[in-house]
Amino acid sequence: MLHLQVESKAPLILPALASLGQDLKKSPIGQKLAFANYPYLCKSLIYNIAFDNKEKYNEEK
Repeated sequence: MLHLQVESKAPLILPALASLGQDLKKSPIGQKLAFANYPYLCKSLIYNIAFDNKEKYNEEK
């Protein structure tokens, strides 16, 4: 499991992503595209947000 400290708006984004993923899985297009790797996509997005914030934080120092 990936544990990151996120100091941005990511905690506000996560519930929206979770509901979006559920909606996509239930929709005909979501079933057609088979969003089996959705949790991995979500983790990747969180990691990218955290990494970007870390770079910005280091630039400010």
